[in-house]
Amino acid sequence: MTLTLNLLTAFIAAIPMPPVSFVELWAPPAVTGREQGLMDVVARKLPPGLAKRRDAYGSLIVSAEGAVVTRVLAVAVDDGGFVVSGIRPDGYLRLRSVTGRGGSAAARLEGRPVRVHGTKGQVPAVVLAKSVHLGGARPDRVTEEHLFVDVGADSVEDVAGMGIALLDPVTSRELVVLGGALAGPGVARRCILAATLSALRSVPKEAFPRDLAVVFVAQSRLGGRPLGLGWRGVIHGLQPERAHVVQPGGNSEQAVTTAGGSTGVPELERLSLRTRYLGTPVEMVRAADVEALADHIASGLMGVTAGASEIQWPASMVHTMPNDAAAITHEDAVTYLAGLTAVSGVSGHEEGVRNTLRFFLNRMLQGSARPEVDEAGNMTLTVGQGARSLLFIAHMDEVGFVVQRIGDDGRCLLRPRGGLYVSLYGWSAMELVMPTGVIPGVSVVVGEELWLDLGTDSREKTEALGVTPGQPATVPKEFLRLGAHRASGRSLDDRVGCAALVMAIKDLDLEALDRKVIFAWVTREETGLHGAEALARRLATVPEAVFPVDTFVTSDNPREDHPFVYARLGAGPVLRAMDSSAITLPTVLGRVRGIAEGRGIPLGVGIMGGGNDGSRFVPRGAVNCPLSWPQRCSHTRVETMDLRDLERLAELVRSVAVEY
Repeated sequence: MTLTLNLLTAFIAAIPMPPVSFVELWAPPAVTGREQGLMDVVARKLPPGLAKRRDAYGSLIVSAEGAVVTRVLAVAVDDGGFVVSGIRPDGYLRLRSVTGRGGSAAARLEGRPVRVHGTKGQVPAVVLAKSVHLGGARPDRVTEEHLFVDVGADSVEDVAGMGIALLDPVTSRELVVLGGALAGPGVARRCILAATLSALRSVPKEAFPRDLAVVFVAQSRLGGRPLGLGWRGVIHGLQPERAHVVQPGGNSEQAVTTAGGSTGVPELERLSLRTRYLGTPVEMVRAADVEALADHIASGLMGVTAGASEIQWPASMVHTMPNDAAAITHEDAVTYLAGLTAVSGVSGHEEGVRNTLRFFLNRMLQGSARPEVDEAGNMTLTVGQGARSLLFIAHMDEVGFVVQRIGDDGRCLLRPRGGLYVSLYGWSAMELVMPTGVIPGVSVVVGEELWLDLGTDSREKTEALGVTPGQPATVPKEFLRLGAHRASGRSLDDRVGCAALVMAIKDLDLEALDRKVIFAWVTREETGLHGAEALARRLATVPEAVFPVDTFVTSDNPREDHPFVYARLGAGPVLRAMDSSAITLPTVLGRVRGIAEGRGIPLGVGIMGGGNDGSRFVPRGAVNCPLSWPQRCSHTRVETMDLRDLERLAELVRSVAVEY
């Protein structure tokens, strides 16, 4: 029996271990004090035959069986971060930094998608931001008091039903792969974990130093240097004579640098992994540097010659945000809206949006009518017959950036297209939109300017990728479901309007129309209503009435304090009766309100700033009546709406097309 067990043990030991998957190390949250999920992954990746235990701080200590420890290799696991500190009666979450040092980290959460890690798994959420349209002063310094998290809940009970409670971790995790480099929040520490595990797995069990303990340190962000409270546990528990601490370093010329210094041990060596943009949400580390660190740990600290690195790197950007866009609720609204928000349409570059709309329309109409495209890039669909004509218009473009010039270091200076708060787009994942796809990158702030880093280090290398001035850039396109009814993403303004027109056409009886109805999807609204102006000049017959279908920027957001632009999400469409470009006549408002009332469609009325495409037709004799839906956080990455409002808006468009 003993012989059989020995043979089985030898057989298992001979089976090669799978490589260390960086994505597996990246996925778990590791907020200080809540890092045990990642610690469990690390423990599973350790080679067999080593002694493992956890101390009172939660740190994982690894050594040879029966070791007499005099040396320690210490690697931090936790990322700092935020936890849920409060749940408001209206369902918003409040946040608190676990280290008490929110600082710039709070500002860099504003207007970002995040995830809440509750008992039922990850819950998609967004951190609110002020809308550009509503003006008002933004705080000089964004702190924790400005952070409100929307998980799609309307009450404390809704939040509890999602499995969210106080002290649950809240993280922003977006991993960008740039050729031979990785970028993301806390990426350097995860790379150090990968290097350490790779080194450990390269050492045969019998060759593991019997004087060494490898400690994966928890709670390193609380307390003093070098590794906080967790370091105290290491010192008091193991009392080493010598320690090697591996930490992220600056953007030095060498991949791995060393330095001395004593903190609680007679002899301390600090090893640093070369890291660009250290401490930002787009820390950047080169895979080759991580592999060099793994070799250094194996040969310099464990006395073995390491073979090839066992780290398995991801091939493309890793979206770690759960996304249930295929949820069974709001099926049509999700299908069209998710499809439209998935493509970029920075103002002046709307081709992808137009192609997606054309696909939806051609599949729906089966040749009964065909969309047409004019010289300005506008797409129109004309249906029905009769002397009267109505126009429904939505815009395809979105705010974003274009490349202004390429610097000598390979980074691209970005220029905004449309109105936005540039600060909300700094230190973020970014994509350069090319004719054949996207090139991933990250945005970095230099002074007052925003630059795009594509992972190159010279103008020539960036140009070799095909990059030229004028090309559009935007944040990664994703569509998030928040709770049962809400959705969030970049470019809901005005993809909701685009989707509403498609949904209205889908259920419209084209044969029964006794008037001509034109549906138009226009370009360059965000930079001056240029597409609408071109369409107004082109149409041979001025429509009797124009109905722009665009957002109503609402103050239904605890970050806002504007009483005149309030419309509650989920309460139905809104008549945008007055804005900076037009005022709708009371008689027209009354007709539309009567149609909505007859159909049982809840309909609000409001005033806001900004212009609308319909204003370009008024000088030519058309009446203008904007149809809108409430939206929070306009022109940010986390524009937020309610899918029920989209469904009612589509029904309103369809009803007005038939009955006005």
